[in-house]
Amino acid sequence: PEEQALVLASDAGYGYLTKVSQLLSKTRQGKAVLTLTNQARVLSPVCFDDKDSQLLAIASTDGRLLICPLNQLPELAKGKGNKLINIPAEKAEQREELVVAMAVLGPEQSLVITAGKRKMTLKPEDWQFYQSDRGRRGHRLPRGLQQVASIEAI
Repeated sequence: PEEQALVLASDAGYGYLTKVSQLLSKTRQGKAVLTLTNQARVLSPVCFDDKDSQLLAIASTDGRLLICPLNQLPELAKGKGNKLINIPAEKAEQREELVVAMAVLGPEQSLVITAGKRKMTLKPEDWQFYQSDRGRRGHRLPRGLQQVASIEAI
């Protein structure tokens, strides 16, 4: 639906909130929606329902996890967005450290982290350690789970 809210982000760690209606174009050529820094790529959009009660979980290739409130992100129609997770500019430009995955979770949901063949489920009391403000570095995940393949809210 056109009123569905989304989180758009790049693997360089920048992103913002938008709606599907902002992505629609009148011309065949399309529309520039997300401005990318050098070498950055677009991540898959993540849907959400309520920005005031839900949180955004962001995992990086450095094995860091940051969980921040969705209401700290700006609502834009197009642009680069704000810094979601602090990745040093040199590392992002040389593609040494990037955002791997994002997930939206509610205050009572668990977070499943997949790294290779290993999976770990973080309950709300466990993921509180990783919760901080938008733009912070995030905390390191335990050894063996630092090569994050995906994260999912259940």
